[in-house]
Amino acid sequence: MLKYLFNQLNTNGQIRGIGTDVAIVSSMVFLAQLLLSLTMGTFIYLAGSTVIVTILASILSICGAISATQVLYAE
Repeated sequence: MLKYLFNQLNTNGQIRGIGTDVAIVSSMVFLAQLLLSLTMGTFIYLAGSTVIVTILASILSICGAISATQVLYAE
């Protein structure tokens, strides 16, 4: 099944391999860490305490749990 997922032709006719996919995911993780750092720093500054990190982590984990209940799995 993996042969259908990797080494597919893109719109330019070039083959896209797993290295491209890893580079894209790595870039997405870097951007996510940057945005998280900027956002959390702002929230800590506005709240005046680092307790906001725990509060926001709790709220976001609840949102993640609710989102996970909405995933449809193909059989």
